[in-house]
Amino acid sequence: MAVIHKLPVASPAPDIAGTISRLSRSPHGHWTLHQLAAMIALRGGREVVHQDLAVELAMVAPGVTRVADKAETAGLMRRVEHMKDRRKVVLVLTPAGEEFVEWVLGGAL
Repeated sequence: MAVIHKLPVASPAPDIAGTISRLSRSPHGHWTLHQLAAMIALRGGREVVHQDLAVELAMVAPGVTRVADKAETAGLMRRVEHMKDRRKVVLVLTPAGEEFVEWVLGGAL
């Protein structure tokens, strides 16, 4: 008797064209995919040290700083002091940032 393995059903491919369209017509200004990737990395209340986010996304530190500056100005992200090391800055999405990322990825706001 042959054993048949069931392969997991792949999730539907993301709507890349829709995501790019939403990024370009966002109420918070135009955003790039790199900028979106930084915000996606912070979803779900995740707090990441600036330098760690740069390494995780293969970005240079000044690139993460520019993303944080733009997102903070738009009210989508905030910088908070690291709890154990005051020299470090932790990046976290605001509730508006969480909603923005969900809207860009899913199209429903």
